[in-house]
Amino acid sequence: VEFQIFGDHHGNAVHLAERDCSVQRRHQKVLEEAPAPGLPHDVRQSMGEAAVAAAKAVGYVGAGTVEFLVDTTTNEFFFCEMNTRLQVEHPVTEMITGLDLVEWQLQVAAGGKLPIVEQAEIDDRLSGHAIEARVYAENPGTGFLPATGNLRKLREPPADAFGDSTVRVDTGVAEGDNVTMFYDPMISKLIVHSKDRATALRDLNLALRSYQVAGVPTNLSFLERCASHPAFMEGGISTSFLDDHGEALVKEADLSPTPPSAVAVAAAAMVLNRNEASRRGLNLPGGAWGQIGASWRAFDSAQGVAETFAIETDGGGSAVDVEVRHHSDGTFTITVPSEDEATTQHVEATFKTTAEGTTMEVVLDKMHRFDVDVSIEETQTETSVHLFAHNATDTGLGPRHVYNVVAPKATFQGASDVSSAPLVKAVMPGKIVRVLVEVGDVVEADQPLVILEAMKMEHVIKANGPGCVSAVSFAEGEIVADGAILVELEVADEVELAA
Repeated sequence: VEFQIFGDHHGNAVHLAERDCSVQRRHQKVLEEAPAPGLPHDVRQSMGEAAVAAAKAVGYVGAGTVEFLVDTTTNEFFFCEMNTRLQVEHPVTEMITGLDLVEWQLQVAAGGKLPIVEQAEIDDRLSGHAIEARVYAENPGTGFLPATGNLRKLREPPADAFGDSTVRVDTGVAEGDNVTMFYDPMISKLIVHSKDRATALRDLNLALRSYQVAGVPTNLSFLERCASHPAFMEGGISTSFLDDHGEALVKEADLSPTPPSAVAVAAAAMVLNRNEASRRGLNLPGGAWGQIGASWRAFDSAQGVAETFAIETDGGGSAVDVEVRHHSDGTFTITVPSEDEATTQHVEATFKTTAEGTTMEVVLDKMHRFDVDVSIEETQTETSVHLFAHNATDTGLGPRHVYNVVAPKATFQGASDVSSAPLVKAVMPGKIVRVLVEVGDVVEADQPLVILEAMKMEHVIKANGPGCVSAVSFAEGEIVADGAILVELEVADEVELAA
């Protein structure tokens, strides 16, 4: 629990209430809120007085944050540290006080007094509850490793769609920008202020569901699951929240069955995109389906000849073989397998492109009519289809889905010079800090090979099995892309491995 404090050159110091920052991953905050839920009034008052006393004791000037650890069983609190700056989570304080903290900083820096010097006056200003969620380009399923890429689609929650709640988005990026390895991968801060905590939580989840990002993996779904977890909703959680529940929060989406309707709509979007490109005489160079000849033309057959291809959920989910039959009237019959029995759905779909992007108008099984915002990204080995559905809950289609359409094996037939050696790849873009092996070295499984620096952290890249180093692709100081081959290992009968 931390207290926002301010001091000036005239000996004044006040606090602007507290923030609860107990939800953390990799020792960085994920969700912050003000005021702290469940903190007794007398404890809050004592902590605030202690924070102001600490600031006055050193003649502190400007914005600062005094952090405490609180034992909720005894209500004892312990000084942790003071951050001598305005912090990322300061918007929640601004929302409950109605004050502009940057304006306060500038006024103090110019030699002026604090705009409010009486603590009681600030206490009287406190109103409602505010929660901030940090939206990151990262993959929760791989230990929250940061991600890079182009923000191909970026749509923030509409500020006017949440009734009496105020929704605020602080960001420094726009659609089309690149998230690079040289800076923190934060996309934005999403802040919701409401009359009470329950309403703020409800509208935070609604805002997260309506947030659209394509081009990089994000923690949006993870944030939804955190904010709707019973322990968090009850309030008063500890810093062990993600240690206790993190694995379930990360894997919950993988454990949930993928709705066949979502897979069917993704397949229709991919096929429709290819057909539209073909109709306009456009090429999609390098795409997973760009090299397919006769097998692709089966989609355009007036007889509705079926084609089967693999679709997997984003994050490495198991691929399923989906059969798509494209009929001459422009409709699709799509069969999606499941554990019990295959589901066949009739899909009518048309693209509508505007300045805001591409929307697909869908009629599912001749009953359910809804719109889906679509973003499709082509790579050499797969096509990523991002779906953002509107008013489709009765179909089982949630607000956000990402599917990877894997290229058929025929795409790669005839490829040459493809190494069969085990490849050790970069898990993210970064800078090579140290290369720990040379060509000819014999290594064991899990032996460190390379140290990669990314996002202010060092990551040890280890051997995925025993072998002999046959190639080292990069030197210390070089920049590498996500997935770049760092080291090649030779594993063969003639290689005599060390015991």
